[in-house]
Amino acid sequence: MAKKRPARKGNPDLRQQHVPAPQIEQIAILLNAISFLD
Repeated sequence: MAKKRPARKGNPDLRQQHVPAPQIEQIAILLNAISFLD
C-alpha cells in the first residue's frame, strides 16, 4: 500500500487533510478486496 509519509516538517496541514478522508479508507478497502480476490 502506498501510504503518504508525513513531511519532515511537522505540517499541521497534512494532519488536517488526513483526518477527513473516508474516501481514502474506502479505496484502501477496495484495493484490499481486489488483492484478496487475486
